Amino acid sequence: MFFCLFCLTLFAQTRDLVNTIRGELLRTDEISSNEDDDQNVEDDDDEYDENIAVSKRGEVFKRALVALVLAFVLAHKTPDKFGVSSFGLIALGVLLEVIDDARNDIGLRLQSLRLSD
Repeated sequence: MFFCLFCLTLFAQTRDLVNTIRGELLRTDEISSNEDDDQNVEDDDDEYDENIAVSKRGEVFKRALVALVLAFVLAHKTPDKFGVSSFGLIALGVLLEVIDDARNDIGLRLQSLRLSD
């Protein structure tokens, strides 16, 4: 019974840690706060909104890529360091998520172009 409670607690703590790291890699608050002022000028422009989305996606991609490279370097310098590989896997997951999101977005745009013809 004690072992099950310990495993559940450990699982919950690990899940919270992974979600926190993913949240930090996925955050876009710096971009949105800088672009809120500009958005008031061009509220009706759909292309402008798409540029913001692409800009945010690019920022998340860069942050996740830097995290992955950092994890890779640290894993080679200190292979016995706990958590470095896990951090790299989380960063890789975010990178793949951003790529998949961009791929889906491009597919939807192509599909809407085909429908409009």
